[in-house]
Formats: sequence, C-alpha cells, structure tokens
Amino acid sequence: MDNDAAPPPPLKKARRSVSDFIRSRASQPQPKPFAGETAASEALVEASRSVSFAVESLADSFQEAAVDTAKGLELSRQAALQARQEHFEQLLRKDLDDPNRHDPKLTSSEDIVADLMVQSRLRLATPHASLRWLRRLPTALRCHSLRSQDIKGPVRDAAIELCQGNLPQLLANPDKAAAWLARIAACLSWYEADGPPRVIQGSSTANTGHSSLPADAAGKVAQQRIDEWDESFRSQWLLLRQGMLPCFSLLAERFSLSVFGEGSGPWTSSISGEACKPSQAEPCAVLWPSSYELRTLLQVNHVPFEMAPASALPQINAGEESLAIVAQDKKEEDVARAEDVARDVRELRRDGEKARLPEDGPGQGGVLCTALLFQGTRRVHALIDVLRQHFLGQPIFPLRPTPPQQLPLLLAPAPFANAKVKSADVLKTLTCLAEASGNSQTLFTAELQGRFFPMQLRRLLELFRVLLPSFSCDFTAPPRHGASANVFTQLRGRRIESVSCESVAASPDRPANWKWDFRIGH
Repeated sequence: MDNDAAPPPPLKKARRSVSDFIRSRASQPQPKPFAGETAASEALVEASRSVSFAVESLADSFQEAAVDTAKGLELSRQAALQARQEHFEQLLRKDLDDPNRHDPKLTSSEDIVADLMVQSRLRLATPHASLRWLRRLPTALRCHSLRSQDIKGPVRDAAIELCQGNLPQLLANPDKAAAWLARIAACLSWYEADGPPRVIQGSSTANTGHSSLPADAAGKVAQQRIDEWDESFRSQWLLLRQGMLPCFSLLAERFSLSVFGEGSGPWTSSISGEACKPSQAEPCAVLWPSSYELRTLLQVNHVPFEMAPASALPQINAGEESLAIVAQDKKEEDVARAEDVARDVRELRRDGEKARLPEDGPGQGGVLCTALLFQGTRRVHALIDVLRQHFLGQPIFPLRPTPPQQLPLLLAPAPFANAKVKSADVLKTLTCLAEASGNSQTLFTAELQGRFFPMQLRRLLELFRVLLPSFSCDFTAPPRHGASANVFTQLRGRRIESVSCESVAASPDRPANWKWDFRIGH
C-alpha cells in the first residue's frame, strides 16, 4: 500500500524580485576591460575633442574673414563717398574762385546748343534785306527734307522763281541757291505725333472724336490711336540709336523729356566741367521738372539718374528776379490746409511759376532744381521703358504717380513712325525805323512760331550768314516747365534770350570773321 502511494508534489521555486536580481548582479565580479578597448575609447574621445576644436577654429576664422570683408566694404564705401565729396568740393571751390562764374562764356555758334530747350517763337531782325521771302518758301521744300541731288524739276524751278522775285543776289549759282533754300526750310520744319486720350479699363465710353460711332467701334479707334502712339514713341528711340534721329522731345502734362544723340552737341557739363557730346553709342537724356513720386518710380525700377549739385545751380541776386514764395504758418495745425498749400504750389510750378515752400530748399541765393540727367545707353533705355509703361498704364510696380489721362506730345526734327510734318508759321514781317548809335535806320523783322530744336537754330543762323552781314534773333521758350534743363550745361539753369551775329574784318582777300553775342536770362 505504501509503495503504491502517489509521490508528493514538487516544491515551488521561490520568486525573485527585481531588487534581488539587481543585488545578485552587483555582487558578481565585473570583468576588466581589455587594454586595447581602453586605448580605443580614449583615442575616440581625443579625436572628437580635436574635431570640435577644429570646427570652432574654422568658424572663428570664417567669422573673422566675414568681419574683415564687411570692414573692407565699409571702408571702400566711405573712401568712395569721401572722394566724391572732395570732387564736388573742389568743383565748388573752383566755381567760387571764378569771379565770372555766373556769366558763361558763349562766343560761337556752337554755344547755341547749350540751351537744351525747344524754342516756340523766333524774332529775326536785320538792317540789310527784307525777310518777306520766308512766307514764300515752296511747299515741296517745307514738307520734305530734301538733299541737294533731290532738288530738281519743279522743286528747283519753284526755288529759282523765289530767288528771282526776292533774292536776286543768289542767282549767280541757281543750284546752290536752291540747296540753300532747302536747308533753310529743313530748319523751319519738324515732325510731331499728338498724344491721344488714354483708354481707361472699365470705362463705357472713349473720347475719340467720333461721337457717331458705336461704343465698340469707338473703343477700337481709341485703342488703335494708342497703339500708333506707342509705335511712334518706340520708333523715336530706335531711330536715335541707329543714328537717323539727332534728338527727340516728349511734352507731358507734368514734365518734359529731351533725348540727345549723334549731332546734337556739344556743350560743357556744369557738373564735371568737361565737354559733353552725345553720340549714337552714348546718348543722354534730361527730364525736368521731376516730382518725388516720379523719382521714386524710377528708383524702384532701378533707373539710375543724376541731379545737379549746389554748385551747378544759378545764383539769383536780390532784386534781379522775384520768386513766388509761399509762406507756411507755423501755428497752423490743420494738415489738410498744408496739403492744399502744397498742391497749389505744384500747380504754380506746372504753370511755369518759380514757386516753392520754405522747406524745399535755400530761400536766398539759390533756386530749387529737380531736373534729372541720364547718361549712357543703358540708363536712357531703362528710362524710356519705364516711362512707356507708365504712360500706357502698365507699370511693373504700380506706384504713384498715376498715369496721365492724355498721352504726351512727341516731337523730333526728323521723320519717325506715324509722325506729321509741320512747318513754322510766319506770323508777321515788318519794316520799321529803329534807333542805332543815335542814327535812324531801317530794320526788317520777321516773327515765326513753331518748334525749333537747338541744332536747327544753330544751322538756321549759320545759313543766314550767306545772305546777311549782320542780324539778331530773339528766342522764346514755352514757360510751362521752365529752363531747368540747362542746369547741366554751362548756362547753369538759365536760357539764351537773344543771339546777334556780325561780320567783322571782311575783305576780298580773306574770309570774314563772325562775332557772336549772347544775352542770357532766367
């Protein structure tokens, strides 16, 4: 019985806790690391330390190099600014040391082009012969710029007929007389393209001058006129770059622009004192007057320009010319009224008045000039591109000023795309008695109205020497934007009011010497 009894159940192992396992592991002897492993770990730590030190050294060297580069750039910038300031101070001292600094020396016909303005009226006067023949210039000569080889047939016959009735002294050589009349007519002609109203997006009507047309047809006519104006503006710059146009002008509502190329100089720069002669490869442009918004627009579009320094501005003596100075009430706290005053000042400037606020610039001894100069093909091209986008209402950066409602008038002394030929109007010719050196003499005068570019005036007066031993010519420029364009020439912001020419020391053995006298005004 006892042998057949079941065996007792096995004893359960005692459960070990985590703390017992940790104590048993701690009581066991730890194996010693090998010598190779210790050396490798120490080498690894040392390598990481050396790498960290090298990275820190490299970063410090880069930082020092960056600081040195920044210091070098700052020093070079300061040196350039100091050199520029010293250059302007040297020019100013040179200008102040000259006792006749306010009287430009104009002694020849080449100095006529120093006045960059497009004159609007001429008054010719001479005691030697009547000027009524200016009314009878043949139509073919006034409408076309003909070369000498093109003057033949009916055109030549009309020119010779004019000489027979009014200029018999030129009949000794009929071909030269016809060519001379053709050059005179070319100096009295110009080409222009009117600026149409700009089409405003979203407007239901367009001012096209065709009130009987439907709205869609009127809009198409208006857009076509704008496209033609755009083509004319772009062709002016293209023809000037090709050497086929000596210069062109743009008359906008707020400013004027004149671009000069081959054959439109030279003059003396008031900034550098050197001769400035625009060419086909290096044209230049003058824009005047400029507003703050317009200058901001040019700067945002990365169009570099120059403004005249203080040494180039004209000095006005007390009593010589009165300026319309708008006083500012310091006690006035109404901002709206101050803005109205500033707006009135801008209107006066647009109308040709020399008005300014006290904060605009020096009150005595100087005038404010905001004319801008652009020299070089890149600058002039960028200017033309930005102005074109501005006029068409398609600027890259839509900033002020707002586009004008009327596109500008385009002028040039030579043909360009979609341009109309114009000829000067002879307003009147007179024969009167004038006092000269205590004696009465007969004086023949003629008044002409039109658009006369500087190089045309120079050629016209040089051509008159063939016919007249002495004469004078008074100039009248449109007063709308003033004569601040001349601030970059030796005239320093003034203008030529009159030119007189006289033959001196003439004899049959030697050619005559011509004496040119100029009267300068503000």
